[in-house]
Amino acid sequence: MPARTTVFCGDSPNLNPLRYRQMAGRAGRRGYDNIGNVVFVGIPPKKVFRLMTSSLVSLHGHFPMTPTVALRMVNHYGKVAAKSNSQMMLANILKEPFFKNREDIATQAKFHFRFSLQYLLEQDLIKYSPEKDLQVHGSGALAVHLRFAQPGNILFVRLWDEGLFDEICEKFQGRSGQQETLRKLMLVMSHIFFRQPLPVGTTKESLLVDLDPTESKSYGILPKLPEKIQRIIDDQSKSALRLYASYIKHSCLPKQEAQQLHETEPLPISSLKCSHIEATPTTFLGKLAAARIPAIVRSEYYRMSGHSDDFASFSEMCDTVKPNLNMDLDAMPACEMKDHQLRDMPINAYASDFFRHGSLSLLIKENGLTSAKAWYLLKQWSYLLKDIAKGVKELRKPTEKEVEYEQYYGESPPDNMEKNETVKAFALLNTQFQELFTNWNKQQTNERKKMEEIKKQEIQKFEED
Repeated sequence: MPARTTVFCGDSPNLNPLRYRQMAGRAGRRGYDNIGNVVFVGIPPKKVFRLMTSSLVSLHGHFPMTPTVALRMVNHYGKVAAKSNSQMMLANILKEPFFKNREDIATQAKFHFRFSLQYLLEQDLIKYSPEKDLQVHGSGALAVHLRFAQPGNILFVRLWDEGLFDEICEKFQGRSGQQETLRKLMLVMSHIFFRQPLPVGTTKESLLVDLDPTESKSYGILPKLPEKIQRIIDDQSKSALRLYASYIKHSCLPKQEAQQLHETEPLPISSLKCSHIEATPTTFLGKLAAARIPAIVRSEYYRMSGHSDDFASFSEMCDTVKPNLNMDLDAMPACEMKDHQLRDMPINAYASDFFRHGSLSLLIKENGLTSAKAWYLLKQWSYLLKDIAKGVKELRKPTEKEVEYEQYYGESPPDNMEKNETVKAFALLNTQFQELFTNWNKQQTNERKKMEEIKKQEIQKFEED
């Protein structure tokens, strides 16, 4: 509702430039007020200045189809009894992508959906049978449960199915063994979920400019994964890349005839079209045309640079395909962090570091995060770990003692009963992380209260004088 004055009472990590603009826009009623007033109470002046001078975030549409969306569609279709009604509702996702006014986007969404189904079948997350049609299979239910953390949810499930988390939790005995196991779990998951890339060439020493790296309690930069885990991740990325390259080629085939009729996209700077230029070494355009490599998917510019339709990574694919192809790296089932030169980027170890020390000041000093950014990311982690602990508990088969308890008492066994070591490890990881995050929030609240009390005393002293 619009009002004459909008008041921001107290600071919060949730108060960012976008929310400020949204709420400040409520100040001033049309037809009643000539101006609207915005008042800040209990917010540091530096943050007020940053809120008022920062630029708006860019808003853009995303491709409507990802493997996780396809998995959720199959999950919905497999659970409902009225299959025909379900088909009509789900078909709208493929028919009416509303974020771009382009005719070919619906065709691409259908091809992408077909690719996603094939990919999910290869990952054994869905299965088909004549009796039950398509339905979610095995640990696919866990991937659906972790849908908000895509594309890391698919990779997490793959590592789970390979038994790698069970191997990590084999030594989950004693306090020292438990803490070492939990740290290993956090390191592995930090390579999958909510990653924050750092510039190429960043080292721990460069992050700790004014600090001694030997005295630091933080990783700063995530260490490399064990060879076995990295190999599984690489194999999955290669498999997904092969399937996706096939998808975009078939998506382009209907346009191939039109492209041969001089509808090829122009070069990015000169706007020249080289589709029907004779390849001769006597002219500049002829030399460009002679350098082109036959390809369906690559853009005209990269074809003249000697590139075919063979891709080395998802990042390369998204950067070098034709502009009429809608490519979004966030929608790809990939676990890669590369810059524009396709170099591997180091990843900030903020989540693992926070689990080690639980300190906001260290995250700011040693990981280069702002307090608001750190709070937002760790809040996402708190949701994630809670969902993982719940999901693996339901996915893992119960132990003999749990079965006996449920048969004898007719109810679910208590949480402290003996469980699978992996399930217990994820439960303890969630508990400890929630405690650290809750304590951090309490410290932040107490600090804000102290600051407000100091300001009140200063105001009272000023009024008395």
